[in-house]
Amino acid sequence: MKLLKSILILTLFFACKNTNSPETPKNPAIEVDTLISEEKIEPAELWYYATVDKLRLRAKPTKEAAVVEQIEEGGPLLFLNEKTDSKERIKLRNRWFEEPWLKVRSEQGNEGWVFGGAVTDEAPKVDFSKMPYDECDAVHAKQGNYKSWYDCYVKVAKEQTKKDARYIKVTPTGYQVTLLSGETKNLVNEKGTSDEQEYREYAYRYYLDKIGYFVFRIIGYESGNYLMLDDKFGYAIPISGMPRLSPDKRKILISNAGGAGGFEFNGIQLFAITDEGFSQEPLFEEELDHYEPMRPVWVDEKTIEFDFIPFDSEEKRKKLKAKLVERDDGSWDLKTMNWRD
Repeated sequence: MKLLKSILILTLFFACKNTNSPETPKNPAIEVDTLISEEKIEPAELWYYATVDKLRLRAKPTKEAAVVEQIEEGGPLLFLNEKTDSKERIKLRNRWFEEPWLKVRSEQGNEGWVFGGAVTDEAPKVDFSKMPYDECDAVHAKQGNYKSWYDCYVKVAKEQTKKDARYIKVTPTGYQVTLLSGETKNLVNEKGTSDEQEYREYAYRYYLDKIGYFVFRIIGYESGNYLMLDDKFGYAIPISGMPRLSPDKRKILISNAGGAGGFEFNGIQLFAITDEGFSQEPLFEEELDHYEPMRPVWVDEKTIEFDFIPFDSEEKRKKLKAKLVERDDGSWDLKTMNWRD
């Protein structure tokens, strides 16, 4: 009797647990949260880029606030996820914008506010050929005034030294350069007398950070040249003029307007940049007899345009437009034409 009772109980138990029962789903739902812990998702970084030159990064979201830093056109700014609720109407480049102020951080690490109408979230096409001294050269090409040209260079050089103060320090004897490794290199002036060729004075020009070089002008007694100092190891490359990088960063143009005195290189050189560094031999070289090369611009990777300005002593000569173009065989050809304003 007890055995029969036990069999009946077991039969009823398994009948209730029958998986084919319409009361029991074949694929019961699984609580995902009980298997996987929720991951903390950080918001994606949003970058803005200045659409005007010398964009003012301000301490507060108002155009009356103190300027923390001036951002060059195209300069990147990290959005700090704060913006004003209200919008302000400001005119930029003859166009009115009504936008909020955005809190951002610059490449230099400074935090502040910029007007939303002066930035874009579309990364610009970088013009590697631009230099801080382009405006000085443009004025000189138009007016031909050497004093104003020199004064402009001095002013811009001071601005660049201040901008790159974390790397460049003026000392009583020259410059102290702090490399990316933290190591320092000293460029020491040589104060010879006026009749000694050993006279040498350094003048900082700018940081060619795209390929990692600090550019210095070396002023001699009657002539001068330039120096590129590697920002990682501190080795130096002497060059004849100001360097200007091609858009693809595979070539570098060296140009120098040194014809007035007649004691230094006056012309243009073009070098390739390989994985090992600068090519030993120039791809192109032309020393000019009657003109100074001004305002070189990389139009594209195979074309460079110049203004050729006649020496002061050759006023009868006309200004020329020049173009250096790469041929299909890899050689370079220099062409000139009459200046047309």
